[in-house]
Amino acid sequence: ATEAHEQGDTATMRSIWTRGTVRLAIMLVPFWVATQIFAPDLFLLLFEARYLPAVPVFRIFVTLFLLLIVVDHGILRATGDTKYLVRASAIGFGAMLLALLLLTRWNVQLGAVMAFIVGAAVMRGVGLIRVAERLEIPVLRCVPWRAIAGSGGLALIAGAAGFVASDWLEGALLRLAVGGVVFSVAYCALVYVFSLVPREEIRGLLARFNPARRPRGSDS
Repeated sequence: ATEAHEQGDTATMRSIWTRGTVRLAIMLVPFWVATQIFAPDLFLLLFEARYLPAVPVFRIFVTLFLLLIVVDHGILRATGDTKYLVRASAIGFGAMLLALLLLTRWNVQLGAVMAFIVGAAVMRGVGLIRVAERLEIPVLRCVPWRAIAGSGGLALIAGAAGFVASDWLEGALLRLAVGGVVFSVAYCALVYVFSLVPREEIRGLLARFNPARRPRGSDS
């Protein structure tokens, strides 16, 4: 992205941004869905049943991973907008403090984690404004809405399959193992069937990790 910016190649920068955000959405959205579904069993496995009341806090906190889809600092560092990043961080911090004062009056624990998410979201939003300027596209087009919706829909289907397959089992470890495997296999299959990721790219990735699928002479 840095080289493309130096050459004034905005089209390449847009391509890098779009490809990166879409791939992150396809990976992070199902992770978020899985944590929402299997959070109680995860707490039972790692902690004790008395910590289950903290599950709502955890579920809100992992929403942070959805914000990681938008890697605004990647483009802005490549374009030399580090001072803008500092300002965006300061604005986000201010928003977090304001939200903290307001939300903790309602609920201390939930309000605190929600305020953190609000601050991070504001920081990302401010960063997106400059990203849109650098890429010469509208701000709303900086977010891969179609990929988020597509991966979210497929993740919900896979999550339902994982929940149905594991909910009747005894023991958090067994439920997590079975549910996690069913969820992962179902999601990957749905991504392939609906071509959320180009099949050529999937085959290329498999060939990279499978020596038997590599073309002859690729190691030379």
